[in-house]
Amino acid sequence: MMELGTNEDLLDCSDQIPIKSISNKSQRLPELFPHVKRVVSAEQIELRKSKILITQLMQELEQSKQSYEKQMRKISDQYSQLKSESASTISQLQKQQDDYLIEKRKIQRDQNSMIDAHIKDFNQLVSTIDQFRKENINLSNQQQENKLLLSEYQHLISDLEDTIVKEQKISKAAIKERDRLQTMIQEKEPELDQIDDEEIVERLANEKNLRKQNKEQDIIINQQKDFIMKLKDQLFQKDQVITELVETRTTLEQQNGQKTVQIQELNTHILKLKEQDNISWTSQLEVHSASLAVEVKQQKALVEKLQKDIRKYQYLENNKELIEKYQNEKNQLQLQLQQMHRINNELKNNKLQNETNDKMQKLTNLLSPERKAVLRGLSGFK
Repeated sequence: MMELGTNEDLLDCSDQIPIKSISNKSQRLPELFPHVKRVVSAEQIELRKSKILITQLMQELEQSKQSYEKQMRKISDQYSQLKSESASTISQLQKQQDDYLIEKRKIQRDQNSMIDAHIKDFNQLVSTIDQFRKENINLSNQQQENKLLLSEYQHLISDLEDTIVKEQKISKAAIKERDRLQTMIQEKEPELDQIDDEEIVERLANEKNLRKQNKEQDIIINQQKDFIMKLKDQLFQKDQVITELVETRTTLEQQNGQKTVQIQELNTHILKLKEQDNISWTSQLEVHSASLAVEVKQQKALVEKLQKDIRKYQYLENNKELIEKYQNEKNQLQLQLQQMHRINNELKNNKLQNETNDKMQKLTNLLSPERKAVLRGLSGFK
């Protein structure tokens, strides 16, 4: 009998065994190995089965490897195509970004130009307000002069009224004296025949002088009445001036309200400009806005003072020219404020920049999530 070989010998012999014979039962082993006299142990049989199973697994692994390589080549082709498309998209986005930056610089230059013009108009407005304040000071001085002149006119009118009353009393006394003399003459007519001619001439001369004096007194009274009517006309004209000043005061109050609203809009616009990091000139706008607020307070104080002065004083005819000048300055100031308001609206309603931002957002939204991920990996796109 031959001795049974080692496990390695058995494994070497397993390469010569057909795969189909593995499934046969263990009782066929003596037929396959006639030189083996002892029965192969169950462990050796399991070892052979394991080796065959490993061989099958290696074949399946090779097939899986080929399939995987095929899929990898397909994925590599897709990646190359996606990379090419991404490069084209990145180039387009870069071009759009460059165009956007150019347009943004242009918009910034336009904004800076508008802001410079805005600041220039603002400085001109401050200068106009300063001049307006000087005119108000001159108007206040003129009011003081008018007060003194009005006081003199009032005293003069009072004196004239007293004089008229006195002259009327004198005129009434003269009329009574004349009537008395006429009555006395009529009563003395029978006695005239007994009076000589010289006495008659003297009495006639006295009566003529008395009539002349009465006529002169009537002329003086009529002149004084005409003067009083002229004074009344002047007072009526001064009442009209006062009415115009009241209307001017109302207009100034409305204008001050508009300036207050514009100050609030300027402050809101300054806050927006601060958010855009435009601090270099917003600080100057804040200074001008604060200065304008101070001017508005001063204008309100002047309006209140004007209201008090209207109650106290009356204006003469020569104040109309100053009031017209005052009205023209007010209209010019209102036009400048409207122009400033229009510039602010243009700065706030910058449609070109908003449209550019919308286009960039739409281009970004058109990209698929996969392309966005690729762009983030290739160019840091967000």
